[in-house]
Amino acid sequence: MGRGPLLTEVEVGMVLALRDHGFTHRAIAEHVGRSTKAIRTVIDQREGYGSNFKGRKPAKLIGRELRLLIREASKTGLSARSLATSLDIDASLRTCQRRLQGSENMEYVKRKHMPMLKKSHKIARLEHVKKYLKDPPFWPGIIWSDECFVFLVVV
Repeated sequence: MGRGPLLTEVEVGMVLALRDHGFTHRAIAEHVGRSTKAIRTVIDQREGYGSNFKGRKPAKLIGRELRLLIREASKTGLSARSLATSLDIDASLRTCQRRLQGSENMEYVKRKHMPMLKKSHKIARLEHVKKYLKDPPFWPGIIWSDECFVFLVVV
């Protein structure tokens, strides 16, 4: 379960003062407006309250490596998987994906499965169609059927 916000210095002072006057944990929690667990923690730790939490673990991908990853991704357009292997980054694939997704100058674009047709490709396609439109040499060998499999026996 997540951690709630720490009690302020004023709230800690209120908790300790009310406890010194003999209030129960539940009564203090109602008066301060915090949970009984938070009140119990303040009373048990007194001077050390709030110093145990060390913060999150350090990030795997920071500084130079992160800048390198973002630079290569924007320059080459490679996927996170290929970038992580080619740059020999110590972080996991998912970490690289998260960092790329979180960067401000990168935006996800779904790759097309095939490259776009250039004008020369379109012209070549039209020429091919015009060539075989009138007199196709291979149409007699084509069998039109609605069956999935056709077995031909050549005699």
